[in-house]
Amino acid sequence: MDAEMLKIARDGALKEVGEASARANDAERRAQDAKMALRKSIEENFRLLGIKEALTRRKRCLRLNLLKPKHLQQRSKSC
Repeated sequence: MDAEMLKIARDGALKEVGEASARANDAERRAQDAKMALRKSIEENFRLLGIKEALTRRKRCLRLNLLKPKHLQQRSKSC
C-alpha cells in the first residue's frame, strides 16, 4: 500500500516537473523571439535614421540652391 502511494506521488511529481519544464521552454522561446524582433527593429531604426539624415542634407542643399543666384547654382556641385 505504501509503495503504491509513493509511486502515485512520484508520478504526479514527474508530471508537474514535465509541465514546468515545458512552460520554461516556451518562455525561453518567446524571450528569444522577442529578442530577435527587438534586434530587427533596432537595425531598421538605424537604417531609417541614415535615410533621414541623407534626405535632411539633400533638403538643406536644395534650400541653399534656391537662395543662390542662378549663375552660382551651376558651379556648385557639392550638394
